[in-house]
Amino acid sequence: MKMSHSDSSYYFFETNNTIILIDIYTQMIWELNSGNVEIIRKQIESLKKFGFFSSENKVSDKYLHREEDEINYIVINPTNECNLSCWYCYVDRLENNNGQHLTSEKIFTQIEIFLENKKKNGSKQSIAFSLFFTGEISLNFQVFQDISRKIDQIRDKYDFQISLLLPPTNLLKPSKQFLEYVDEYGYITVSLDLTNQKQLRAVNGNIKLFDENVVKHAMIPIHSKIKDIINIYTEYMSCFDKVSMRPVRITLDSVFPWTEQNLNSFRFEIEKLVENLLLLNEKQISDFLMSIGPSDYFTKYIDSILTRGKKLIRCPAGRTAIALDHNLKQYPCSGLIGVDEFQKDYFHKETENLSSLDSDKCSNCPIKYFCGGPCIDWEFRDKKEPSSSEISSECSVNFIYFENVAYFILKLQKKYPSVLRTYIKKKQKKFRLNYNLNLDDFTKIFV
Repeated sequence: MKMSHSDSSYYFFETNNTIILIDIYTQMIWELNSGNVEIIRKQIESLKKFGFFSSENKVSDKYLHREEDEINYIVINPTNECNLSCWYCYVDRLENNNGQHLTSEKIFTQIEIFLENKKKNGSKQSIAFSLFFTGEISLNFQVFQDISRKIDQIRDKYDFQISLLLPPTNLLKPSKQFLEYVDEYGYITVSLDLTNQKQLRAVNGNIKLFDENVVKHAMIPIHSKIKDIINIYTEYMSCFDKVSMRPVRITLDSVFPWTEQNLNSFRFEIEKLVENLLLLNEKQISDFLMSIGPSDYFTKYIDSILTRGKKLIRCPAGRTAIALDHNLKQYPCSGLIGVDEFQKDYFHKETENLSSLDSDKCSNCPIKYFCGGPCIDWEFRDKKEPSSSEISSECSVNFIYFENVAYFILKLQKKYPSVLRTYIKKKQKKFRLNYNLNLDDFTKIFV
């Protein structure tokens, strides 16, 4: 049986026959030579005298509104219209909003209102807009193009940067205009449903239509029966520049619910991914890491361990980001559209603490600063209690990722110590794993 133990300031666990210790507050990790709990506790106590494992290093779990925080990302959903019905989509199509559309005139009028308010307030922060986040953009691409042209015509009126971001597409039927726009835009994200062979065949052909200089990003949702993750990465890295794999919210009535049995299978898949990566040579591992996309969960935890950057919130929903539905009503994110209690004027009101790590579920979690907490629509949109089996399953998935990534980092640092430093530097982040990763050797410095 694998060992694990958590206290208010530390957590140690065994994975792949390796025992790993975490200082919850500093987010430092070490490999342990001994599995003796009393020896580990004595080492921890000796380090506490020098400020480690101390609540003085703890930051406030609550996200505090700051004066400089303002809305800088706005998603506008003119319609939910789509030519697929993916198992992982959170859009509630039972509301039958597909026939309702926002015209480009109404969208642009709203965009101008936001821009003028920023100008009036003297803001210099950039702002980004995205359209069709809950609908397929290629079905109504002329609206997106129209908005793009209108924004280009007014950029000079403002002292801040204005961006129009291209949302993910299923790439079933890209028009000539869509292809031409993406070739100039230079980046495309394609959301792939691995259970839909028709879409996969279409994407395999259509992705070749873009200019070779376009950065192509595949975003692949993970379900509970996923197999051969390393091979999925490898397959799609052969035709995409970036590949992100991430688990999605899966309810008990989903076609892929999490159970105790398939969580064990998923753990095995992540363990297999790590072991296969560690068999690669230095260049192969480096190339693999740099080919992983921005939405990926494996590198989410790699980055958080290497930088030791505390995630106090899951996402900026309702704080610096909002979403608008087809009636231009404001919500903190697209997942909460239609929930009346969250419909308000976020652009003119102070941001709210919609999700923090001080909840009963998260307050004592040893990896909370690496994770950031559960998605807020679990509790408010689906009315899930923090102790519900779905949220517990999401937590289990996060622990599986974290524990295996910690093991991967410790082993990789021994084998190819420059790979992770170079990787995080290329992402323009600070490398903070510059200490002895063996607890016995680390402790000797302070004794």
